[in-house]
Amino acid sequence: MFGPLAAVLARDGSYREAFAVLLVPAVINLSLVLLARWLYPKPEDMEAAPPNIGSTYLPKIFWVYCGPCSSPRASLTTP
Repeated sequence: MFGPLAAVLARDGSYREAFAVLLVPAVINLSLVLLARWLYPKPEDMEAAPPNIGSTYLPKIFWVYCGPCSSPRASLTTP
């Protein structure tokens, strides 16, 4: 928020006036945070349940891809 501070000080204002100008967006921000807290008191209730993948193992293509990527020498070579 250097812009409003510099603008007020550039027109021969005091620090008191400059920080009073910065008080306006601060009050707006705090009021919006309090409004969101009032509208949604339990934001964790808005989370969707994780999807059930139904598989306990990783597919073969994962291991085919994982092999060369995990080897430092293989990952540094170019085709």
